[in-house]
Order: sequence, then C-alpha cells, then structure tokens
Amino acid sequence: RSLFSSFLFILHFFFSFLHSFFLIFLYSCLFFFQAEDGIRDAQESRGLGDVYKRQALTVGALFSASFSNPGIVPRHSMSGGKDWRWSPEAQSWICPRTSFCPDACLLVEDHHHFCAFVNTVIARRNLPCFWMFMAGSAMLLLLGCVILVWGAVNLIA
Repeated sequence: RSLFSSFLFILHFFFSFLHSFFLIFLYSCLFFFQAEDGIRDAQESRGLGDVYKRQALTVGALFSASFSNPGIVPRHSMSGGKDWRWSPEAQSWICPRTSFCPDACLLVEDHHHFCAFVNTVIARRNLPCFWMFMAGSAMLLLLGCVILVWGAVNLIA
C-alpha cells in the first residue's frame, strides 16, 4: 500500500471509532439528561448516578479494547519449530494459534475478528475488554429504552 492509501484506511476506521464513542456517550446522555429533569427524590438520583458509572465503565472498556495490544506477534523469516507453518498472506512463518488479519495486516494470537467500530483487531488479549464493551453497550441501550418509556408514561400521566 502507498502511504496515502494507508492514511485513508486508518482515517476511515478512526471515524468509525468516533462514531461508536458518539453512540455510547452522547446518545445515552440525551436520555439521562431527560431523566434528570424528572427526578423527584434522592433514591432516583442515586440510581441515575449508577447509570453514569456504568456509562463510564463502558466508555473505558471501549478505550481499553481499542488501544490495548490484541496479541500482536512479530513476523519470522525462519521457522521456529516443526509445528510452524508458512503464511503466504503474511509472508512469514507463524506459530500455532497465530493467524493473519488482512484488515490490519498483522499477525495476532487467537484472532477473533476485526471490529471497525472499535477500530482494532479483536484477539486473545483484548477480547475480554471487547465483551465488556458489548455488554455495557447493550445495557445502556436497554436502560435508554426504559428511560424513554418511563418519560413517555410520565408525560402522558
């Protein structure tokens, strides 16, 4: 790849990463600000504080999954053992449990997939952070729907 095409490739996935951050952080804030207007007592306020903590943990999991090492393996010009194999895509000898990610052009241990929204390879070392990010995103989406319905019911009543 040329330097310009590599820059465009990285720029495209960086915007996908920003899109994920926008969906988690700003979209859920809209629901929570609406809910703060309807808070009547301290117990409801504490519950909303817990939601903010979960939101911060989800954003932390997004950054952890995005910027941690997924298990990158260096390329080898010589075989390191009898169970190693040649990878024509990577142009390298690779050890067992290592595979080539064509999207990132990297060798990684226990490759799972390349996530455009997290903007990185999901593999052995960052898979727990990725699952925490996915669970937190699903929980925030569910809480946002509950708050939306709760606000609609209070508006009608």
